[in-house]
Amino acid sequence: MTVTEQTAGAAATATTAPLLEVRDLHVEFHTRDGVARAVNGVSYAVNAGETLAVLGESGSGKSVTAQAIMGILDTPPGFVTGGAVRFRGEDILQEECVTTFQPGSELSNDTFVAPTQGADD
Repeated sequence: MTVTEQTAGAAATATTAPLLEVRDLHVEFHTRDGVARAVNGVSYAVNAGETLAVLGESGSGKSVTAQAIMGILDTPPGFVTGGAVRFRGEDILQEECVTTFQPGSELSNDTFVAPTQGADD
C-alpha cells in the first residue's frame, strides 16, 4: 500500500466515523461502604449535525456519563473502569488534555457577576 492509499483510507475513515462514539463505558465510585457501579456498559454514537437526548430517572447515571465523557469526573471517588470514548476517531479517555489561557484571549476576558441577595429583596 502506498502512502497516498494510506492517506486516502485514513481520510475516508475520518469522514465516516461518528463525531462522538461511546463504547461500553463503565464508571464506579469507591466509597467507605464499597463500590457503587454508576454506569454499566453505556454505548452510543453521535454523527456531525445530530442531537442526542439522554433521558432517565434520577440516579440513573446521566450526569456521571456526561462527566466521564468530558473528563471532569471527580477522581477519587469516581473512576472510569472500562470502555472507550472517541471524539473524531481519537480515544479521549487516554488523552491528557491541557488548557492554556493566553493573555488577551476571549476566554480570559469572560466576566461573571454573581447575583446579590439581601437588603434590596
